[in-house]
Amino acid sequence: MPFGPANVLATFQRLMQTVLQDLVPSQCLIYLDDIIVHVPTIDEHNSRLKHVFERLRMAGLKLKPTKFVLLKRELSFLGHSITPAGVKTDGTKVKQVVDWPVPRSVSEIASPLHQLTEKGKKFVWTAECHAAFNTLEDKLSSPPILAFPDFSPSAGPFILNTDASDLAIGTVLSQKSVNGEVVFAYASRRLDKREMHYCTTRREMLPLVYFLEHFHPYLLGKPFKVRTDYQALQQPCNFREPEGQVARWLEYLQDYDFDCIYRPGSRHANADALSRFSTETVNAMLSTPSVGATWTHYQVNDPYISNIYRRQLDGNPKPTGCELERRYP
Repeated sequence: MPFGPANVLATFQRLMQTVLQDLVPSQCLIYLDDIIVHVPTIDEHNSRLKHVFERLRMAGLKLKPTKFVLLKRELSFLGHSITPAGVKTDGTKVKQVVDWPVPRSVSEIASPLHQLTEKGKKFVWTAECHAAFNTLEDKLSSPPILAFPDFSPSAGPFILNTDASDLAIGTVLSQKSVNGEVVFAYASRRLDKREMHYCTTRREMLPLVYFLEHFHPYLLGKPFKVRTDYQALQQPCNFREPEGQVARWLEYLQDYDFDCIYRPGSRHANADALSRFSTETVNAMLSTPSVGATWTHYQVNDPYISNIYRRQLDGNPKPTGCELERRYP
C-alpha cells in the first residue's frame, strides 16, 4: 500500500479487520500491521497461529520473517509491555524519570529531601541522599504508579498537568479513578532558541498546545481537565484581540472539550519538575569535515568519475551535459 494518501491508514486497518474479523479479539489483536496472538497454552498457540497464517495467505498478505517473534511470554505492543500478569509500563514512557540527572545544586533537589533545602544549611550530597534519590526515581517509574488509561463510560476524566520553564516544557497525564488520581504518562522536551524568547503567556500556552497534540488519541472527543500554574490560562479563549500564533493556537484549542484549572506552583510540582529537565531532541546531524574529504578521495580515484571530475575543475575540455547526466555504468 503506498504511503502518502490521507486515508491509507484507515483503509489498511479496515482491510486487516476484514481479514481477521472473527478472530478479533478472541484469538488475536491487530493495529495496522501489528498483530498479537494471545493464548494460555502452547497447543492453543500453534492452533491460533495457524488460523491467522491461513487468513493472511487467503488474503494475499505476506509476513516478513525478521519482523515477527514466536513463543514470547512478554513483548511490547503499542507502547505497553504485555505479560501473563497483565499490562506493564513501557520503559520509554518513564525515560524522563529514569534518566533524571543526579542533583548538583539546591534548585535541582527532589522535594522529599527537605533537609538539604533548609535555609542556611550547607549542601552536602551524602550516600543517604543518593539512596533516597534513587528510591524516588524507582518509585516514580515502576508499576503501579503508571496505570493503564480507562476509556469506559464510567471512568473519571483525564487530567493534563502542564508547565513551562525557561528551558523546557513538561506534562503529566493522569486520570481520576476509584483509587484516587493515577498517572499513565510523563512527557517533556527542550525549547528551541525561538521558543526561549516567547513571552510568558505564549510560553505557558506552548505546553498546552503541544501536549494536546501529543496525547491527541486520549483527549479528543471526551471532556477532560487541564491543570496549570499560570492563572491567565484559566480562560484562554478570553484573550483580548489575539493575533498571529496565539490566535491560531486558540483556534486549535476549540477542537477540545476541557476545563482549565489553576493550581499554585507550590502544589504543581509534578509538571514543574519535568519542565526543568527534558530529554534531548536531535533535529539534524552535523556533517564533519572528514565526510567531504572522503567524497573527494573516491571521486578522484573512481575509474569513471575521475576524468569528469578533473575536467570539471580544469574546464579543458569541459564535460558535456550528456556526460554529467550519464548514470554510473
